Amino acid sequence: MTEDSNPAGRLRAILLAGKEEDRALPAEQIWARLLKVKEDDHATLLNRLGHVLALPSQIERGLAQIPGIEKERYLNWVPKVKQSFSNLNLAQNWAAFINPIDDAVMDGLGTCSDQLRRVQTSPTVEENQLEEILESAKALFDEVMASTIDQPVRQYLLKHLEAVTRAVEEYQIQGAEVLRAAVHELIGSIVAQPEFYSKTRETETGTKFWDFMGRIAIVVGITSGVVALADKVVGLLPPA
Repeated sequence: MTEDSNPAGRLRAILLAGKEEDRALPAEQIWARLLKVKEDDHATLLNRLGHVLALPSQIERGLAQIPGIEKERYLNWVPKVKQSFSNLNLAQNWAAFINPIDDAVMDGLGTCSDQLRRVQTSPTVEENQLEEILESAKALFDEVMASTIDQPVRQYLLKHLEAVTRAVEEYQIQGAEVLRAAVHELIGSIVAQPEFYSKTRETETGTKFWDFMGRIAIVVGITSGVVALADKVVGLLPPA
């Protein structure tokens, strides 16, 4: 993704790609392609659409946090976008949704993105990094599935690998925060299930998993290594 990874930049990138699509095709088909969802996976499509629909409100909240600006000056595009979202019908052709999204909307989103960049705290993850993370997550998932690791530990690893895969697939909508959340969830799980951390560290596959999650932590700006953080967490826990 070359757009700024803030809500305005992400929404603009999605809509910009949508303006290049065939307007005679069904909206459901176009949204599935834009959001990288299989056309028959309606549940995932609706879930990701929900995240897209939340972006205008996130933009408004982000602008409200910038000192010294009148956010209303930057939000002239909002009524058109919210109207298109309100009238969204997946059975209609794509033109019904995308036609009202004109140059004024795109310019407005670009201006909002410029402003939000000033206070952006989430890193931008390059496309090649996302592809590498996704490829590694899927390969490690297959390795865990084929391993002889105890079933509860296997399920623990698979759960967190699925979270990473989902976060990468939804990066274009939600940005790096979903990847950060996957790392934080993993660290938090150590408090509830410290025995899984110890058991996974005893296996080659488990060690690969923690090294992999450590690389993700660095990419999303978590400076302390995941294993180092995990060791500290385990060290603070009372004896079992």
